[in-house]
Amino acid sequence: MSVGSDYVGPFRLIRQLNSGLRMQVWEAKRDGDPERVVVKAINDKFRNDREQLQHLKHEYEVGKELRDPNVIEIREHHATGDIAYIVMEYFDALNLKQHLWQGETWVTLQLQPIIENMAKGLGYLHRKGWVHRDVKPDNFLVTRDGDAKLIDFSLAVKIKRSRGLGTLLGFRSKVQGTRSYMSPEQIRGEPLDERADIYSFGCMIFQLVTGKLPYTGVNADDLLKKHLTAPIPSLQSHNPDVHPDFAGMVARMMAKTKDKRPENMAMFLREFRPIRMYQTGKAPTEESLAAVEKRGPKRPVID
Repeated sequence: MSVGSDYVGPFRLIRQLNSGLRMQVWEAKRDGDPERVVVKAINDKFRNDREQLQHLKHEYEVGKELRDPNVIEIREHHATGDIAYIVMEYFDALNLKQHLWQGETWVTLQLQPIIENMAKGLGYLHRKGWVHRDVKPDNFLVTRDGDAKLIDFSLAVKIKRSRGLGTLLGFRSKVQGTRSYMSPEQIRGEPLDERADIYSFGCMIFQLVTGKLPYTGVNADDLLKKHLTAPIPSLQSHNPDVHPDFAGMVARMMAKTKDKRPENMAMFLREFRPIRMYQTGKAPTEESLAAVEKRGPKRPVID
């Protein structure tokens, strides 16, 4: 049955939560069962697309054994003649990108617990042996209390530790991930471990603190080259109130060489928890953020 009908398999669709070119995400429930779930289904246009079918099945295979408060629970995978979909727990929250695009200042006010909970979810995934490969605001559901859940494991790969280089990818080759957050080793096609996600997480923290991506480009090649060779931007140059210890920690997360980054999320959390994010010792107030909110979000040229 096609998405856009009242049902997907035995699940009655209640409301659409998100929609993209290839996938739709719905709040849903089985008739007679009060529990709400989330159904993520391939759009009709791509229902026979082998790559999308593989991505959806892979997301289920990665997620089906993950059980952590900061990681979304994936329960079922179905592929019938007319539609493929997975079933996940329902978590009543928008993703972080949606919050940012709505200009919600509470995100900045709650940034410390949000960062900690996102880091705990990533750390759990890493301990299970996976690199996420697409760490970005879109892939964390976040509540106003600062609770967060990591989502979307369609690009996850097994952790591989190697001192040697992998196959160097030409920039016009297919690079999987989101370019605004992609680590140098991911761009080069090297074996990945948790430090690739730590780089992406550092880029995301930079964006959350400054409202800007660390690198932008006029085209995809330009953006990828900046991740490889451009100097690491300074948090303090965008916000002088950022504490130098916090700025230094984020810069280390974004080091071009993975050996210079924190080894894992546990090491990051040990450093992050006692740190002062701002020299005043507190986040900006609602009033100090009002002018920023009025200006509205700025879309990067390439992401």
